[in-house]
Amino acid sequence: MVDRDSSKSRKRVYEMAKKRLRNGVSVGIFPEGLVPTENVILSNFKNGAFSLAIEHQIPIVPQIYFDCKRFFSWDIFKGGPGVLRVKQCSFLPTETYVLHQKKELKEKAFRIVLNELCNDAKYMKDTNRKNNAKEFTSFLS
Repeated sequence: MVDRDSSKSRKRVYEMAKKRLRNGVSVGIFPEGLVPTENVILSNFKNGAFSLAIEHQIPIVPQIYFDCKRFFSWDIFKGGPGVLRVKQCSFLPTETYVLHQKKELKEKAFRIVLNELCNDAKYMKDTNRKNNAKEFTSFLS
């Protein structure tokens, strides 16, 4: 885990991930870097995962976890056991990217995940506010 408030922690975790990738170990990174509240469809992505993928020339594998808000609610009166739906999207190759293009790669991955979430009726129902799509702001805007 990384303490987002600590630059030392962020750097330590980033270096650990680089070391694992150099050793051929796969790494799963949730690029939001936080657990968004229930009224947020998808938080902006951080740069680390995309820098690592470009630097090590490994693909980004977008995965969508649709039911986290329903089963792991912020509200103690909601949540519970169930089957978590997961969708793995097509790999995003990184061979044609260089580090200064990480924003482009990040935006591509973000759009894929956001589109899947917005088009899933159950997920949008779990994202509590009626007009949430209007309230959501993205770095893509």
